[in-house]
Amino acid sequence: MPETKPIYNEIKQDEPLPEPQKTSETILNPNIIGGNLTIGSGNDVFKANAKGICLGNQVFENAPFKADMKGNIEIGALFWGRQTFIPTFESLDGWGQSAIGTGATIMIKGGACKLTTGNALGNITKIYLEGMIAPVSCNNDPYFQANVSFYSSPTYQDVAVGIGNDTPWAATNFFGFRWSRNDNKMYAYSYAATVETKDEIVGYDSTGDNVLRAEMLKNGTVINYYVNGELKIIKTNLNVSMDSDIYFCFANRCAVAAFNLEAYIWNIIFSQKW
Repeated sequence: MPETKPIYNEIKQDEPLPEPQKTSETILNPNIIGGNLTIGSGNDVFKANAKGICLGNQVFENAPFKADMKGNIEIGALFWGRQTFIPTFESLDGWGQSAIGTGATIMIKGGACKLTTGNALGNITKIYLEGMIAPVSCNNDPYFQANVSFYSSPTYQDVAVGIGNDTPWAATNFFGFRWSRNDNKMYAYSYAATVETKDEIVGYDSTGDNVLRAEMLKNGTVINYYVNGELKIIKTNLNVSMDSDIYFCFANRCAVAAFNLEAYIWNIIFSQKW
């Protein structure tokens, strides 16, 4: 039998190249078939193929998590480090909710949530996102953004979205936006202890769909308020308390008796500094 000679390293002529390391533990239970990588079975599965990668469903288009070849990522909901939430309205699981009064309803459809008030003066319909795992708390420069609209006449209802209490009109709420039926105005509000300050958002179109965004900075001393990406108000020299387990609340209140009023919210993001 002819002698087998080692292959020598061209850089170091006197040293042979190391032989490749082989072990049965390098790849365990591989399943690579026809250009597809599949790990798991049924809908407890990870798949990678020419469409991209997906988790949670054998069919790429139906997967709750998927990333395509163009870098587009779609997820059902995000809960990141117990600090960032991007909830969806496939259900109201995880949301506190209250619908008081005749005709009051909370309905989800097409990724949006519709709140309809009861028809008695002061009836409130609301949803709120809570920190259910101690010591999660909305206490570190929180931020939120959401699409909001009222399809009933805003001259008959009050609508509010905010952080810090399960009712945005409560004196222990931190900050947010409020539509006032009596004033026919949208306000940016905040509380220091139980003292409210509010500023009108001039030019607010109550008949349209608006993206409302508010961000707290510098440990509660500064809050920026945006409408449709435009910075509208900067509140400074504040002393806003930030200790609460209520992350986010959206509420609709009947301001004129005998009317059931609607308000919609979708595309919600809540986050805070870590």
